[in-house]
Amino acid sequence: MYYINQITKIIMAKDKTINLRVSKELYNKIKKKATENRETISSTTRRFIQDSCEIISDLAGEVLTPREEVFDFEYDGKAVSDTACALCDKKIKKGSKIKIQETNAGKKRTVCGKCE
Repeated sequence: MYYINQITKIIMAKDKTINLRVSKELYNKIKKKATENRETISSTTRRFIQDSCEIISDLAGEVLTPREEVFDFEYDGKAVSDTACALCDKKIKKGSKIKIQETNAGKKRTVCGKCE
């Protein structure tokens, strides 16, 4: 005979439901894979989505380059102090010709003559 000393309450995280409309051909492919792996169609679909999301997020950092900011305005000017180019990090001396680029949001960067 066993006695229960402590009753623990198990709280399951509530899963969300996604309804998908797929072609009969795709349904048959998923059903075939599910039976091969001895899983339910729901489990197989969930695994496909999880694996796809992981693959896409892993590849995104390697394949895709960060989007370059688009600057809306560009002004010619002269450097009033020693500074560095925002693109190549080259030192720009006081009095040198520079380009000042600015976005609509007001973000500015200083660019040397070679990086125009």
